[in-house]
Amino acid sequence: MTKDQAARASFFQDPEVFACNNLILPEVPGDQWNNGIIRIYQAAFIDYGLEFEFTCTRRGGEGQLGVYGVRQFLGQDTQGTFGAYWCPYRPNEVGAVTVWNEALTMFTADMTGCTLGVGSQAADGAVRVAHVNMQKYDKEEDKSSMRDAQRFYASRASGPNARILDPEEYRRGNPFDGDEVHSTTFGVRRGGVWRFYSQRWTGAFGEYQLLNLRAL
Repeated sequence: MTKDQAARASFFQDPEVFACNNLILPEVPGDQWNNGIIRIYQAAFIDYGLEFEFTCTRRGGEGQLGVYGVRQFLGQDTQGTFGAYWCPYRPNEVGAVTVWNEALTMFTADMTGCTLGVGSQAADGAVRVAHVNMQKYDKEEDKSSMRDAQRFYASRASGPNARILDPEEYRRGNPFDGDEVHSTTFGVRRGGVWRFYSQRWTGAFGEYQLLNLRAL
């Protein structure tokens, strides 16, 4: 078993433990807006430490963690790959996907100011998820218009009683002055139930610090 395949097995065995010990950096699939109403793609974990010499530590610079990309796989040999839903992202638009039982995980683009909406799980197990960006409403002196617009569209796209992940939530408590806090936001289906997480991190250019993992 390769290291990438071992990462896949570890992630699906216990995604919370994996995400507390490895930074996850999903790559945007090339066809994110063109692959159907249910957006599923074949993906694989890629060891960025090996491929790009990326490094990651815990908050405060302690420990050495793994860094894995999630890359769309287009080859014929699917050993070590897995199906994943992709919730699309585009500036000033609403991207949404319905996750159900055709894949066990969902990823979306790195979030630095967007809002995510997660709807209630239906009786058949389906969940509507929305990734919203309304930066056209952004004002340097007042972020409330953009925040309110993103909350509105996220709620409308993901359905009644939606859980909303705002940038004010995942970017707060940043101990690094001047560093932008990101959220790798993903979902995992276990025992017929979808659970969603925000993995908060900071850094750039291959040097990162993992802040924490929060369940939505």
